Amino acid sequence: IMPSLVGSEMCIRDRDMTKLSPNKRPTNMVFQSYAIFPHLSVTQNVGFGLRKRSDLNAEAKARLVAEALDMVGLGGFGGRAANALSGGQRQLIGLARVVVQNPAIVLMDEPTSSLDQQTEQCVLKFLKHWLEKRTLVVATHKRSLLELADRVVVIQSGSVVMDGPRDSLTVKVASEASK
Repeated sequence: IMPSLVGSEMCIRDRDMTKLSPNKRPTNMVFQSYAIFPHLSVTQNVGFGLRKRSDLNAEAKARLVAEALDMVGLGGFGGRAANALSGGQRQLIGLARVVVQNPAIVLMDEPTSSLDQQTEQCVLKFLKHWLEKRTLVVATHKRSLLELADRVVVIQSGSVVMDGPRDSLTVKVASEASK
């Protein structure tokens, strides 16, 4: 799903976004710093963005939250206090929060920085499948996240130094890094 510009319109899923407030646009963000609400439970954190959705009843919202928690490996953690979880688990809350919204475009800032290697591999496998019908923009220093990309843009000191298909750039980035 690529945003398109038609005249002065910015369209996502064939819908003009220019007149929509940011909270109504089909975009979501996974922050490196978790962005959790420490006074809320895990379930409340994940479901936070669903509170104002009038098209879903409470049962549907609860089901979406439970499914998202299962998808990211936090099934059974819903009743826990979010601030009592590890850094990696908090990062998974941020990911689950995006999953329940089902956005067209996902922005991620170092989304696996606090995950151990085993959890990261599980998350990458999940994301590869889940992102199939979405656009992902990710800021990262981790090569493992490049597997999610079709196209890679390398920015150094504020300038684009490489831009192209993942497979051709992965080799080029590796050879540049070894210099």
